[in-house]
Amino acid sequence: MSRPAGLFFGGLMALCATSLVGQTPGPPQEIATRIIDAARANTRVIEITQYLTDWIGPRLAGSEQEQKAIRWTAERMRMDGLSNVRLQPVMVPRWVRGVETGELLSPSNQRLPLTALGGSVATPTEGITAEVVEVTRFDQLNDGVKGKIVYYHTPLDPSLEPMNAYGNVIRFRSRGAVEAARFGAVAALIRSTGTRSVGAPHTGSMYYADDVPRIPNAAVNMESGDLLHRLIAAGEKPRVRIVLTPRSEGEVESANVIGELPGTDRPDEIVVIGTHLDSWDLGSAAVDNAAGCAISMEVPRLLKELGLVPRRTIRVVLYTGEEIGNLGGERYASLTDDELRAHVAALEGDQGPDHPFGFRVSRGDLIVGTNPVGTSDDPGLEVARATLEQWARVLEPVGATRVDVGGIQGMGADISPLARKGVLGVALRTDQSRYMELHHTDADTFDKIRPDAVRKNLAALAFMTYALANAPESFYEALRSDAASSER
Repeated sequence: MSRPAGLFFGGLMALCATSLVGQTPGPPQEIATRIIDAARANTRVIEITQYLTDWIGPRLAGSEQEQKAIRWTAERMRMDGLSNVRLQPVMVPRWVRGVETGELLSPSNQRLPLTALGGSVATPTEGITAEVVEVTRFDQLNDGVKGKIVYYHTPLDPSLEPMNAYGNVIRFRSRGAVEAARFGAVAALIRSTGTRSVGAPHTGSMYYADDVPRIPNAAVNMESGDLLHRLIAAGEKPRVRIVLTPRSEGEVESANVIGELPGTDRPDEIVVIGTHLDSWDLGSAAVDNAAGCAISMEVPRLLKELGLVPRRTIRVVLYTGEEIGNLGGERYASLTDDELRAHVAALEGDQGPDHPFGFRVSRGDLIVGTNPVGTSDDPGLEVARATLEQWARVLEPVGATRVDVGGIQGMGADISPLARKGVLGVALRTDQSRYMELHHTDADTFDKIRPDAVRKNLAALAFMTYALANAPESFYEALRSDAASSER
């Protein structure tokens, strides 16, 4: 650090005692109350969510439905009075799901609901029929899986937070086909990565490697996975037949949708708020993440309606390609040094739109998840955590009062490329008890939306976005100076 810890902590407390909103009149509680009251009365955030889900539907990157969503959200931003609305081109692979069926042939005959993982190759026309071999770790794979279907039985750990449990098992979804193919497997299956079954399989991204054959890869629903597990545990050698007909159609142009609420005295400094507009092609992607898009679009409009003018520019970004490799987030973060320095904070809500309980801050190396939650080698993050915690006290009416420090599993994927480059990342944290049951499944539909919770999310993100856009310069100077001292 560039100064004694005691002096720094005293400076932090003095900073927290200053007016949250700098030159904006009115105490923080008054501003929070106005924002919360306006959010509670807001109907537009639900209308936007419903339009994206019921009228547009699933928005797989590169699909015509995603293109429709891109055009519609850009026009909506213009109608809402945002400035400099534009599209940032992003090339994405177009993948089409096709037909998918699964059947247990022995020791009994029954249907195995499954879904291809995003990017999977197809089976032969007649499908693949083979014995299923179960593993729970990659190091259990050996030559005994040759000519067979590998099934990864990796239920989420119920003792962990849902997102952390999910982060521990998605490597089997992403790498499972590659590792099984190294030993001659003809296909790979995973148990759907959900916390509680709703009878629907969960899709998600996966990848292939150039040095092994590409084999079909799918997720069975949790009931089917548990059935295979019980049969194998009883000494059976179940045989299944799977048919998958997905196809890849090369790269096409998609886009990030960008709009701005200009700042007043510091318009060249940017606070980003946004999330991904693309989705998987199952359900209509209400919780992952039409609601988040609607909230991001409504934040600047709500502030403008209340006459709460930001000192710094608030930039809304709806990203493409998050579900297939965070392509839009990486494209947006491919900034020049001067453009990067202009970004002072980035916010995201991508943990589902149920009731909020706080925020997580992160930046730099911490984003890769090498530090346990709540720890950091970056003293600037303690500045951010303590200050945001002070600010968030006024959000008690919506419950979003907790602030902690964490890594990638607690952040939004879209803002993680900015956070890795040193921009302060702020993720809204929400109740995830339902999220992992619904996302990436046919069950993710508009009827799962809880309007009261969505409005609480809107209030929390609108207030924190405004707070960051109006924070005194000393707040960002403290982040920059301590980042520099920690690098030294």
